[in-house]
Amino acid sequence: MTRAFAGYVFHGLAIALFVFPILPLLYLLEPLVKVRIGILYTRRIGHLAFNTDALLRRIQKGGPESRNFYILVGCDPSSRQLLRMLKRHIRILYSRWATRLGFAWRPVLSQTRFWEPLHWEGTEFKLINSTRPTLAFTEDEELKGTKKLADMGIGSDDWFVCFHARESTYLQQKYPDSHKHSQMIEYKNCDIANYLKAAEYIVSLGGFAIRMGAIVKEPLPRCLNPRIIDYSTTCRSDFMDIYLAAKCRFFLGASSGMNSVPTIFGVPNAVANHIPHTHTHYDRRDLVIPRLIERRSDQMLVSFREATDAGFQAGSQGSKVLITDDHPFRWRESSPNDILDLCKDMLDALENRAPSSEQQFLQEYYAQTFFSHLPDYQLGAKVAPRFLAKHQEAIFSINLGTKSASQ
Repeated sequence: MTRAFAGYVFHGLAIALFVFPILPLLYLLEPLVKVRIGILYTRRIGHLAFNTDALLRRIQKGGPESRNFYILVGCDPSSRQLLRMLKRHIRILYSRWATRLGFAWRPVLSQTRFWEPLHWEGTEFKLINSTRPTLAFTEDEELKGTKKLADMGIGSDDWFVCFHARESTYLQQKYPDSHKHSQMIEYKNCDIANYLKAAEYIVSLGGFAIRMGAIVKEPLPRCLNPRIIDYSTTCRSDFMDIYLAAKCRFFLGASSGMNSVPTIFGVPNAVANHIPHTHTHYDRRDLVIPRLIERRSDQMLVSFREATDAGFQAGSQGSKVLITDDHPFRWRESSPNDILDLCKDMLDALENRAPSSEQQFLQEYYAQTFFSHLPDYQLGAKVAPRFLAKHQEAIFSINLGTKSASQ
């Protein structure tokens, strides 16, 4: 009771302090300095990266945002290294008390021009593709990262791919109070074992495959090729989480916030287990393979067209979806072979090997059919060509006359 009362008193005093004298002072300063105050999304790395990077890119474009004086508050970041790099480009007050004040002020502050919402709509295709990455490592950080790579057996002339599967373990251990939220988004989780075939392929080409993840359910099998590195369970650090994602040849992931880190550094994503099928990733160099859709009652595949016509994720503007256990449809996890094909497609793209004309037709047809409700969808990621050729009947409910075998 005493603690609750103290919190109530703090909240009241904080609002009173903001209403007078801070709010009148902000209005007085407005002709000279346009102050904008926001609260960082620090608990989840995807929001810390995407939401803050979007503001930095809007500032970079030279619009109205570039003339503002920003003060952002936050504490307990999901990545201290990422926060450290962000602080080099925008004013961040790292303080638990400042953050508490920000949350206390928010009901009033958010109704004024001085509020910076740090919004991320999920349709920032034009913003991502018309700006350049803002963050960069210092010389000392580059030396540190190079040394850490050498400790992992990766030399300066070597290349590597990071791979990551979304699991529930991180939320369960890091934020046990969010159990209900974790259960609601369990449909995003996937099995890291399904990525190992692609990892072996990367190794066969002379690369390294590095398994990412802050807190994972279990280590990888010991019998794997030594060039497949279980970084998550053997040598993980806050710094290298960011450095590896920023320096990999591409990032092989899932529908997870971790994908945001390579994106903000300009590294392409190959996204398996992507959901929903009516949304895509942000950089034009990215590739996605959406999860196939099956009928819950008999596990038979349902075409994307049929599912969309039935209202299943029709018109989705982002990856925030809600699927209940009594819904007639559900997603099927990406198979090892499909993830391997996605990996091959990304390597082809990086080597400037274009898909066949038939596969390009399927990519455009899919985008027009399922992405065209998204603004600037033409600038976003395409669906991987091998996946479309292989599963065109399961997706479109008809065969469009292209080769279905993986090339």
